[in-house]
Amino acid sequence: MKKSSSGDNLKKSGESSLRRSGSREKLTTGASPVSPGTLATVGGAGIGPATTTSSKKIRRTKSLGELDDHSRLSKIVKSFQTRFGNLKRNAENSMSTYPSLLSIQVVAVALIPFLPVYFYALVFFFSSLSLFLYFVALILYFCVLLAWAVTEIAIRPPWYQPSTLEQGLSTKDTPAYWQGVIHNPKHDLGLKYKDVEFKNEAGLTLRGWYVAAPTSHMGVVLAHGGGTDRRAWLRHVPLFHSENISCLLFDCSEHGLSDGSHRGFSFGVREHNDVRAAVRFLKENYQIKTVIACGTSVGGASAILAGALDPLIDGVIAENPVARVDEFAVYHLDRLLSPYTSPWFHHLFLKPFYWLVMKLFLFRIGEKPWGAVYTPEELVHKISPRPLLLMHGDDDNIVPCDHSYRLFEAAQEPKTLWIAREATHCALYDKYPDQYYKYIHDYLATHFSIHKVAASSPALNLSNHALSNDSSSSTTPKNRRKKQQ
Repeated sequence: MKKSSSGDNLKKSGESSLRRSGSREKLTTGASPVSPGTLATVGGAGIGPATTTSSKKIRRTKSLGELDDHSRLSKIVKSFQTRFGNLKRNAENSMSTYPSLLSIQVVAVALIPFLPVYFYALVFFFSSLSLFLYFVALILYFCVLLAWAVTEIAIRPPWYQPSTLEQGLSTKDTPAYWQGVIHNPKHDLGLKYKDVEFKNEAGLTLRGWYVAAPTSHMGVVLAHGGGTDRRAWLRHVPLFHSENISCLLFDCSEHGLSDGSHRGFSFGVREHNDVRAAVRFLKENYQIKTVIACGTSVGGASAILAGALDPLIDGVIAENPVARVDEFAVYHLDRLLSPYTSPWFHHLFLKPFYWLVMKLFLFRIGEKPWGAVYTPEELVHKISPRPLLLMHGDDDNIVPCDHSYRLFEAAQEPKTLWIAREATHCALYDKYPDQYYKYIHDYLATHFSIHKVAASSPALNLSNHALSNDSSSSTTPKNRRKKQQ
């Protein structure tokens, strides 16, 4: 049996000491039992009062009071390490069992910075004014966070999914009103096309398709809506080709395959510069003399802004355009919350919150939160004397048709307004293909001397629907608005 070092501090019984030294023998003192009160020794080292017989094992260890300072500290540290390890394992097991606790952690992170302020105000100031100011600051902080979340949904909605050149344009989860025309002009329409690239004034590369019409000196730039891509106008290409008009379908910046940092869309603030770049590209690279800017939804607002600011654009066609982006920012929010709030709550709390959302929204899309906001409604009159065609569905629950009424009132001649009965957002062509073609043809024939007349839409083989209610520049929008209400 080996002797243990005299400097070792034994923490367990004699049996534990023997086990560490490799011995598995029972502790005995010869043939007779150890007398009570005497010390049992192992190699001359005392292990404490012997209270067991040869048939029992010694279980006694030294207490903290019997250890020196270094050993006592080591034992305390090991105890804390053991407890901390147990707590860590329990926390990991809880997080794996209840993933929702992660959200609690996020909330805790948001609240932790305020706790010192609270206790400081409570303990040191202990005044109602301090507590009031603290809670006001806390409420404002979370109002800003909530407003930021609202604007995030507005500029990056769930359907906003820009792609890359490697990934290509996805054919999954495309809008139903595209009617499966989601590939390219050759695949879906049997038309030859070119992949083109050009830059906007910010230096970003915009990508699209150029579908040339035979012997054409007229072209149209087609701007899609917010969060979609060039294919929003793909099913309309045969309509323009029947009028011998070349088409440029392109992805706006931050959309589709065009350059961007995925920061969402800006409701025309940035996109109208993309439309202007597309018009210059057609005129400079394909010697097209007359170019029309045509857009839907956010693309419609972009076309109006571009037409108002760029004299190179010879005409504007806008389908369900946004008239005022600052009002549109809170339209859906108010529509969601107003039915569940009382009038006093609406005026006292919701209106200030809407104001905050509006200012933050303008800041995020690149407009000045304070001062004049240059919206399509304020600039549409500058399109004159070039022709303007406005189209909208009265069943549009995304951009109410009131936006087109207001744009029509603010615009100057020549102007035309068509309100399609029971047509939804971006789906006028799908519900009334022949009527859609008629308005496009009349617009081109009246202002650009295109005299070809077709009996029906030359586009896709769509089912024919009843004609919708029509409205032109001779119709009074106010009367039609009252009728709609």
